[in-house]
Amino acid sequence: MTQARGNNTRLSYVEENSFGVTPPSPQMRLIPFTGEELGVRSEASVQVEDGAERVSTGAGPGYIDAGGKITLDTELNSIGTLLKHCLGSVVTSGSSAPFTHVLRGGSSLPPGLSIEKGFNDVGRFMLFKGCRIDTLSLHFPGDGGPVGATLDILAKTVETASSSIASSLLEDNGAPISYQVSIEDGAAALENVLGIQLIVDNHLDRDGFVLGSRDRYSISEGLRNISGSLTLEFADFSYYTKFSSVSASSLKITALQGVFSMEVLLPRIVFTGSSPVPVVKDAGPLAGILHFLALKDVSEGTDIKITLINNQDKV
Repeated sequence: MTQARGNNTRLSYVEENSFGVTPPSPQMRLIPFTGEELGVRSEASVQVEDGAERVSTGAGPGYIDAGGKITLDTELNSIGTLLKHCLGSVVTSGSSAPFTHVLRGGSSLPPGLSIEKGFNDVGRFMLFKGCRIDTLSLHFPGDGGPVGATLDILAKTVETASSSIASSLLEDNGAPISYQVSIEDGAAALENVLGIQLIVDNHLDRDGFVLGSRDRYSISEGLRNISGSLTLEFADFSYYTKFSSVSASSLKITALQGVFSMEVLLPRIVFTGSSPVPVVKDAGPLAGILHFLALKDVSEGTDIKITLINNQDKV
C-alpha cells in the first residue's frame, strides 16, 4: 500500500472572483511552502439524556471549521498575490520586467482564494474554498537567513477529490529573500538589529456560520492591526526615550535580490508594551526587544505600504 509523503505533497492556489466559488478548470500557482497545517475541525453536537447512567447517548454533525497555517520562505516572484490578499490594494506599473507593485492596506480584501492540497503519491486532493488571510507574520532573522512568512488561513468550506482541479500549474523559480536586508528608523539606518517580527492581523470573523449549513457563510474583515518587534543590541537609552515618550517614528525594511526587491514601509509607528531595557540573565551581550504598533499616516493614506519589484506583470 502506497503511503503519502510530505515531499510529494503540493499546495497551489487560484484567485476567486466570487467568495467561495472556484473558477472552472483553473490555472493554479504553486505555493513554495516549508510547512502547513491546513485541515478541518468539527465539534460534534453531543446528546445527553437524563437517566442514561452518565454517558452520552447520541451525536450530530457540527460546523466545519476549515483552514490552518502555511509557512514559507519569502520569494519575490511568488509572494505578491498572497500579500494582496492580506492587505487589499495593489497598483502595478511597468510595461516589461522588472514590474513594480505597490501594495497598501485597504478598506476591504479580495473575495478569496481556492487552495488545493494535493497528496500526489496516493491521488487524493483537498480543495479549501473561500480562503482569506487572517494573519500574516514576517520574520527577518538576525543570522541573514531566509525571510520567513506564516499565513493563518480561514476557509469557507473544503471538498475532497481523487484528481486535481488544475488545468495547469505555474511555478515561480526564485530564491528566497535573505542576507541583503537593510532597516531604517525614520531616515536613519539601523545597524544593530538582531531580528524583526512583523504581524498583520485582519481580525477576520471566525464565526460566520448560519442556520442550515455546516460551512461558513461569510468571513468578514475586522479592524486591521499591524504590530511587531525589533530586537536590538543594547547600547544606550535612545529607544527607551522614544518608548517612554510615545514618540512617533517610521520603519522601513528593504530586502534586495539583484534588480528585484521588497520594501516594507510602516510610515507611522509608536513603541509600546514592555520596556526595551534588557534584563540581565548571564554574562553575555545584552539585547533589548522593542515592541511597536503601526498607525495610519495621513500623507501615505495607510498604515503599511509594501513595494514589490519582480518579474511578474501582475499580482
